[in-house]
Amino acid sequence: MVRDLEQSKSPSSNESMLTKLRQRLKEKESALEQALDEKFAAIEEKDNEIHQLQLLFREKERDLDRLNNLLSHNEETINDFDSLIKEKDVELQHLANTLKNLQRAKQDVEDNLNRSLREKDSIIHQLQLSLEGKTKDMEEMADKLLNQSQTHARDLAEQMGQRLKVTETMLSEAVKARERLIVDNESAVEGLLATISSKDHLLKVSF
Repeated sequence: MVRDLEQSKSPSSNESMLTKLRQRLKEKESALEQALDEKFAAIEEKDNEIHQLQLLFREKERDLDRLNNLLSHNEETINDFDSLIKEKDVELQHLANTLKNLQRAKQDVEDNLNRSLREKDSIIHQLQLSLEGKTKDMEEMADKLLNQSQTHARDLAEQMGQRLKVTETMLSEAVKARERLIVDNESAVEGLLATISSKDHLLKVSF
């Protein structure tokens, strides 16, 4: 049928049809090339996007590695601080116990000092009473001496003088012993207070 159609057409008509067909073919080829170019351009653009994403992914991986390293370092630092804090807690507890012991020792020293002072005061009071008694005896004996011979009176006076010296010596020694005890205990208390002050300073520094 096509052959009959071709035979029925004139040569000029065939030529015109071929020209149109060639033109349409060129248009199709041009459109195809353009479509292929656009497709390749789109593919190239996607490849570039993929490449950029891969670069970004690698950069993110490096950032993640750096963050992991930093986190690991921070964990080590935190562990070191935890250990240091535990050591400080132990040291602080030791200092607190030492301070309590020193305060207890200070209280004991003060109690001993007060007890010793009370004992010395009692001894001094007894000696004072004894001295007053001796003085009264001496006054009574002096009255008796007025009625006795001068020689006998001198002997009695010497005896009473010796007794009085002994009593005064005992009283003086007791007073000196009391003063030495006060000085010694004050020195001990001052030493304890200095030690406690030093421990208080260490506790404040530790906090």
